[in-house]
This record gives sequence, structure tokens and C-alpha cells, in this order.
Amino acid sequence: MDETEIAKALQTDLNFYKVKIQVKRKGSQLHVLTTRAQDNDVDYSLLMELVQKSLEKLPIQNADDFIIYGRVAGAKQPEWQQRGEIRPALPLIELDIDDDLDRELSLKEPPAVKDKLDEESLTSELSEITAETEFFDRSTEKETTQPPSDILEVSEPTVPAKPAKLAKDSVPILDSYDYPDLDLQNDPDLSVNSNHSQNNNQNPNLNAKKSSKEESSSQPPKKKFSAIPIAILIAILAAGGGWFLWDRSNQEQKLTEAKEITSKIPDPNQLSKKEALNDAKSQLSAAIAKLEEIPERPGSPYEEAQAEIGQIQDKLKAIDKKLASATKPTPALGKPKPTPTPGKATPTPTASPTSAPVKTDTLEADAMKLGHEASVIVQNAPHKSEVWKSAQTKWQEAIALLEKIPKEAPNYAAVEKRIGLYKQNLAQITGQFQKQVKVEGVISQISAATQAELKQLKTKGTQKPEFITTCGDRVRPIPNAAEVETAICEYLFKSL
Repeated sequence: MDETEIAKALQTDLNFYKVKIQVKRKGSQLHVLTTRAQDNDVDYSLLMELVQKSLEKLPIQNADDFIIYGRVAGAKQPEWQQRGEIRPALPLIELDIDDDLDRELSLKEPPAVKDKLDEESLTSELSEITAETEFFDRSTEKETTQPPSDILEVSEPTVPAKPAKLAKDSVPILDSYDYPDLDLQNDPDLSVNSNHSQNNNQNPNLNAKKSSKEESSSQPPKKKFSAIPIAILIAILAAGGGWFLWDRSNQEQKLTEAKEITSKIPDPNQLSKKEALNDAKSQLSAAIAKLEEIPERPGSPYEEAQAEIGQIQDKLKAIDKKLASATKPTPALGKPKPTPTPGKATPTPTASPTSAPVKTDTLEADAMKLGHEASVIVQNAPHKSEVWKSAQTKWQEAIALLEKIPKEAPNYAAVEKRIGLYKQNLAQITGQFQKQVKVEGVISQISAATQAELKQLKTKGTQKPEFITTCGDRVRPIPNAAEVETAICEYLFKSL
């Protein structure tokens, strides 16, 4: 059975408890995730027993044990976990049956059986009756009498020691089913000391010597494993998970700080003084600088940061309009014209040459808009060289606008920081553009037959790793293809 079939079977058995079942298999170990609602209290010990019984009934091959996790809906970490074993059906054991076995066990003789019962048939029937009694009425099973001293003594079943529970912090987030890939296989207890064999061996007429021989022959060798690789794997998983949580926490902190700055800025229409407008603009620019530091990678709040940048840019545009209207000179009203004196020439005023002031209020907003457009168009790479060239041009224009802002501007510190960030982005985009030019140069040398073969391979639904391997074998002989081989195949996988 695969993971989906196992999960479906468990879900059917546990529908009454209103939990959602998800299953992931790693080697011979099953990982069962049970998710409950916030208001649904679950007895995990009972749930553990039910899951173990269900797994033992299912025809699952090569599965020795399982780990069950309990989680509240919406939580990233499980609140409970426990390990259990999957005991397969035990092999039949050949028994010596006395003639008076029917009378002692109060079993009715089947019609098809004559005076002397076949030993193998009786053994099989006793196993079925015992297993059926244990399954349907385990709580009411009667204790059997103690066998005589000359009969085989059956010891209590030995349960392998359970490994220590993993620490809560070492368990990764289970939403992606990233279960630990640990080899913790334990052999199932197939000896005569197991539960089923113990019930079958409570017959006072068993042959002690033959049972001892069966016990020694049916006992499988115990596997040995070292705890050192397991500890190393746990340490690696804990370190990777710790870095991921730290990085995400750092990015979320930047997003929170930017939102706090934005929330303190009132509506630009409510601001009238030029000093207040310039101060609001400086704070909003600092908030955008924080948001632009959030990278685009899995687990990062990149999309939320970009949406916040768009809202801040709208406020900046409104502030720029207010500043522009505040800096326009208003003509003086009611000022009397000078009366010319007779006989005296009125001197004609000479216009003093003044340099036009630089409009710094819109330069930063326009530069940020270009930077945002350049970031958007290069998402979901790879792209054609024209796309990378367009992004390169936008970054260059944005940097040029920021460099026009004078050092005397009140928000120049944030502007200078943004210039450095934009130059880093420009360098990365320029490298991608040059690389894509090489890629397209090699692709132009690929024969039509090879391109048709790769396209057919993609049409068949070949997975990306296999496609890139086959593609690399085809394009590697082409001159200058080795250094951009992976980039070529990734571009073809997307474009074909």
C-alpha cells in the first residue's frame, strides 16, 4: 500500500474522532500526522492504540514501526508524538496435539474431521479462534490455568525499548511533510514469546522439546544500528531548522518595523507644514529601505513586503504633490505700482540670473517606482535577454535619479543607502543579462533534431532533473556550452 491508501484507511477508522490523517513513509518507518481542531480534545493514548491496530490489519509491506504526531490545526509544531511498532501476522508453529485436546478446550469436533484430527488443521483453527477472541473481546478474555511444571514455560513478551522522544525543537515544521529521514528499524517480535504465540501455547499438552526448537529456529537475528549517525542527522536537522526560523524571524521583524513606521505617519492631506511633510517623507523612505532588504525566497514574507511598498509609494506621491504646491510662489496682491516722477527716468529692473531649483520631491518616488518595476519583471526566471536588458535599464535610470538628489536634502541618508542597494541589484541583473546572451548564443547552434527530441521529452511529462541531465548530454559537445550548460537546459525546460 502507498501513503495515500494508508492515510485513507486510517481516516476511515478514525472518522469518529474528527481528526485529519496524513501519512509519510521513510524507508521502513511510517510517520502519521493527526490534526485536530482547536475545540476538539483528543485522547492521544487511545488514538495511538487505534492507529497501531489499524496499521497491523493493513497489508503494508516492509514497515517495522511508526511515529504518530498530534497537532492542533494551524500550529507549526506538533504538541505530542509517540513511537510504536507494527507487528505483522505471526507464522504458524507446528504443535504436538494429544487426543484429549478437544475435551480440555471444550471445542466441538467439526463434521469433516474423523476420529483422529490432523495436527496442522487443528493448529490453524486454534490460531484463528485465539486471534478472533483477542480482537473482538480482549477485555473479557479469561485467564488460563497454570500449566504443569513439565510443560514448556512461556515467558512474558519482551518489548524493545522505545527510543527517547525527540525534543520539540528538533521536530521540523510538518506542513511540508519534512519528516526526519532516520533509519530506526526494529525487527518485529516473531518468536513464540509474542502475544499471539503465548495464547496459542497455553495448551497443557504441548511438547516442550519441539516448541523450544521452533522458538530457536523462528527467532530472527537482531539488527544493530549505531546511535552516532542518528545524533548527527538530528543535529543537522536542528541546525537547519534553527537557521530557517531565525531568518524568517529576522525578515518578519523588518516587515513589522516598517509597518510601525507607516502607521505613525498621518494622512498627507492632513499635513500642511513643509517641515512635517519632509519628515513624513523621510520616515516613509526609511520604511521602504527596510522592506527592500527582504529577499525573495521560500519562507520569506516577500510578497507582503512588496504590497506594503506599493502602499507607501502612494503616500509618497501624495506628499510630493503637497510639497510641490507649497513651493510655488504666490503673487503679491494689492501692492501699488510706483508712480513715476516727472523728469526722472524710472530705472528698468534687471533680472538677476538664478539657477532653477532641482525638484527633489519627485526624484526619489520616480526612482523607487523604476526599481519596483525592475524587480517585478525578472520574477519567475529564466527569461530572454531582452527582459534582463529592460531590468538593467530601469535600475540604471533609478540610480541616475537618486544621484540627482543633493546632499542637503533632509532624507539624503536614506537616499544614499538606497543608491548602494540599487547598485548591487544592477550588478546582479547585468550578470544575468550577460549570461543569458551566452545561453542564447549556444541555443542557436543546437540542431533542429535535438530541439525536437528535447521538446518531445518535455511533452511526455519528464521531470525537471531528468530533463536537465538528458539535455546536458546533448548540448555539452557544443563550443562554449559547458560553463552555461545548466542555464541552457533550465531555459529550454521552461521555453519548449
